[in-house]
Amino acid sequence: MAFCPNCGAQLSGNEAFCPSCASPVAAQPQQPVYQQPEQPTYQQPVYQQPEQPIYQQPVYQQPEQPTYQQPVYQQPEQPIYQQPVYQQPVYAQPVYQQTASQPTVQTGDKVKGFVGMGLGIAALVFAIIDFFMIFSVFSFAPMAGALIVYVIFTIALAIPGMILSVKAIGNGFKSAPAKLGKIFSLVSLIIGGVSFLVSIIGLIAM
Repeated sequence: MAFCPNCGAQLSGNEAFCPSCASPVAAQPQQPVYQQPEQPTYQQPVYQQPEQPIYQQPVYQQPEQPTYQQPVYQQPEQPIYQQPVYQQPVYAQPVYQQTASQPTVQTGDKVKGFVGMGLGIAALVFAIIDFFMIFSVFSFAPMAGALIVYVIFTIALAIPGMILSVKAIGNGFKSAPAKLGKIFSLVSLIIGGVSFLVSIIGLIAM
């Protein structure tokens, strides 16, 4: 309830002026209305019986019995015997092939070899005579002229003997006659050359 502050008249609470004295009425604070708090409603708890577990009888499973299998006997394979086949060896007769390094010796080359050996031997005989005549040149003056003659015969035989022997060897005739003719001719030329020099010296000294 609100009252006028000037005259104390009762106000309804919504007037701006007092209806009795016309005095302005300030807005009065409204008295709070007390509300009784609601009482909580007590609810009786409902008892729930726990569920009983359902017992399940275990199912027995019989284990599987192993199946016995009879082993199958396999007879081992017998090796197949093969008779060896005898092959007779084929004899191949060797074929003789003449190589290019061994040329065919002609008859003329053989003749050259033997003739060269003969000339070489003859030249060597004259060369030996020349060798012994060297020691007489300075003691006997005419011996120098004779020595020159023998030297000429020696060289005249040795040079053809050397040429024929060398040709025979070059054409494939490499036997002892051709080689001896070459050696004898070479020795005769050496002795003949020395003898010729000694005879010239002997002639000058006379």
